[in-house]
Amino acid sequence: MPSSLKCRNITLLDAREGAPKRTSIRLEPYMWSAMEDICRRTGRTIHQFCQDVDRVRGRSSLTAAIRVAILAFYRDTVEEREIDERRTRRQSASRSPV
Repeated sequence: MPSSLKCRNITLLDAREGAPKRTSIRLEPYMWSAMEDICRRTGRTIHQFCQDVDRVRGRSSLTAAIRVAILAFYRDTVEEREIDERRTRRQSASRSPV
């Protein structure tokens, strides 16, 4: 059965030397699409997004850290919307005559 993972090359800066290095990332097409969406929303390139993840990933693989970063972005987005909705409801309730 063929793999459903899509492989793409990205360029990161080496932490020690600061020189560019190419690496391959294998992710599901849905994850690539989500990462592209995040990059559009935040004004970053895929390379910049992956570099940011690489900087903070610790000992996990880059691919695993990217998946977690994608999930965290959308989870934070949902939480922010829920907070905004609660604030709007409270403001509407405080303006309503009783």
